[in-house]
Amino acid sequence: MEKVKVTKEVADALCDRLKWITPWEIVGTSARNGWDERGRNNCGCLNARNLHLDTLIKALYVGYEIEETPQESIKRKVEKSRTTIDEYAALDVQIWHRGYIEGIRYTLDTLGIEIEGVNT
Repeated sequence: MEKVKVTKEVADALCDRLKWITPWEIVGTSARNGWDERGRNNCGCLNARNLHLDTLIKALYVGYEIEETPQESIKRKVEKSRTTIDEYAALDVQIWHRGYIEGIRYTLDTLGIEIEGVNT
């Protein structure tokens, strides 16, 4: 069985709760939607209405990875293209990757989205 992907918010809530209670107590509280939706330690993201119980159980007992935000994914792809441009001498490869990066920048600028290291 492989690790599940969870948001950073879920990962932070799990880390916080695991300091104080056991995994089975987290599952029980989540199944009852018993986490407070407000407050300093916002664990509402662990409630069954926000996170499927199968995902929560796998995260607790198999493990989890934090999923990339869309911004992180775009930045990773741009950095990969920059590395490819530096590594390949073939002009057609460089032209394709430069166009790819420019297309991403154009789209982000058009939508008014700024990602550090990509278009800022």
